[in-house]
Amino acid sequence: MNIELSELPSISLNARQDLPTCSAIYIVIDSLNQVLYVGQASNLQARWQGHHRLEQLNKINKKKLVRIAWVVCNKNQLNRLELYCIEKYCPLLNNTSVQQKEITPSQIILHKSLKKIANYTIVFGIHPRQGDDLSTIVLRYFWHGYSGLGKETRIIRRSLKALNKQSSSLKWVEFIRRIDGGWWKCKCSGYQIELEPVPTSEASVTRRGLNDYMTPVLLNLAYGKLSSFTTEQVNAVQKATIPLSEYGSSLRSHPNGIIHFPLQSYAQLIKVAGTEMLALTPSQLIEIKESYPDYASLTPILSDPIKFFYESASPLHSKLLKDW
Repeated sequence: MNIELSELPSISLNARQDLPTCSAIYIVIDSLNQVLYVGQASNLQARWQGHHRLEQLNKINKKKLVRIAWVVCNKNQLNRLELYCIEKYCPLLNNTSVQQKEITPSQIILHKSLKKIANYTIVFGIHPRQGDDLSTIVLRYFWHGYSGLGKETRIIRRSLKALNKQSSSLKWVEFIRRIDGGWWKCKCSGYQIELEPVPTSEASVTRRGLNDYMTPVLLNLAYGKLSSFTTEQVNAVQKATIPLSEYGSSLRSHPNGIIHFPLQSYAQLIKVAGTEMLALTPSQLIEIKESYPDYASLTPILSDPIKFFYESASPLHSKLLKDW
């Protein structure tokens, strides 16, 4: 089943007394088209005479107009269709406490997550939707770093664990856990995001992931081809943070950069949920597919697949992003 929100009948929250009396799945949406809540009702009008989320939704409605959309269905289909809509839209308020005063939108949590891990990851592409499965954004992270195998895993694990404690419907699930590696997934805005170790021995180019191969590359670029470098120069290079936008040009300017970091050297810069990230180019993805058949169905990402509503956010959401 394919449900398009823009095609569903809907009325404003304040006009809920005019809802039909049919059995239906209801989808609560704000003026930014953020799905707030998904539920089911055998009598839609009666369900909204005293909804347990009404106080929360009334507060939201004062800032961003809220409307109720619905899908008419038989009572024996309610459970299946409700689960489908919850999985597809990852609504903001489902599975959160009714008493919570401040709920962080799932898109903001995803934005924060990707910003935290962007320096360690590269976007491979998207597995298209198959049947009822969500389209999957495939992220891979480099786990062979300066401090030894597993350091990047621990950094990512701490970051995602901290974000999972925030009141939001988005949760990162670590479905495979090892000392030196982790495999995570989450869902947001109709997509599944998959984060796993990159299937090569490529290292990270970031400050914390700086390894023995990358250090001489950066030293040469910063100080020229000297016979020896001072401790201060080495420390300065190892503490330097390379902007994502400069990865490719920096690495391509040095032969060893291309040799040891082929993925990062030619990767493109894209946005996912409003977050700048490195991503494989179409030609790089073709090469990956030849070596790794599991990626055969992947398609490259050329533009942001998740529309990030909060770039022109409300004052509260802007503060959440800034404080992070």
